[in-house]
Amino acid sequence: MDLWLFLAIIIVGSPIAKAIALRIRQGGAADLAGLRESMERLEDMDIRLEETARRLVDFEERLDYTERVLAQQRARDQLNP
Repeated sequence: MDLWLFLAIIIVGSPIAKAIALRIRQGGAADLAGLRESMERLEDMDIRLEETARRLVDFEERLDYTERVLAQQRARDQLNP
């Protein structure tokens, strides 16, 4: 899960860092169009991140189920050689 947190920080932080760097380069006069674009990208990435997290939870549930079924099958196979 630490990997996903790290990726989330990078994905979410990148547009913010770019907006801050732009503001610093322009001496405090922010480019509103660039800032709006960064905010839109941030919102889009946030939606993608939420979708990825949801899919990861779904995948983990499916993997847990598969592991349980395989463990039950192995137990049955050991009882009935």
